Amino acid sequence: METPKQMGVTEALARISGYFSSQCSWSDARRVICRTCRAEICRVRAYISLHDERIGNECSGPGRALRLEIPYCPNCESVPNRYGCIHLSEAEMNLPGVIEASRPFGLVTEIPIVEPVPQTEPKRVAG
Repeated sequence: METPKQMGVTEALARISGYFSSQCSWSDARRVICRTCRAEICRVRAYISLHDERIGNECSGPGRALRLEIPYCPNCESVPNRYGCIHLSEAEMNLPGVIEASRPFGLVTEIPIVEPVPQTEPKRVAG
């Protein structure tokens, strides 16, 4: 399977789903395998840039990306590209799931600045 490039999110997800239903089956060990050669299906974690569909095929957007696993058969196909793009409408770009998935490390929380505690000298016991 090829990494999605210059297509909508619905089409990209439909292609991935279609790949599994038309090219794959389950092995006896409950692994996903190629229907043609019976090899175990591998995956590449690709960076998918999110682009604004209003700009057309210019591939320009807000600078966000998400990671998406692209399946492929190591015997029948070449390794998919690690970079691709999907073109989203303004409404799709602002969906909470898209915003959360495109954050680098999930929700960013602010770490408060803690003032150091002054050190006092220990009291000496006469003795």
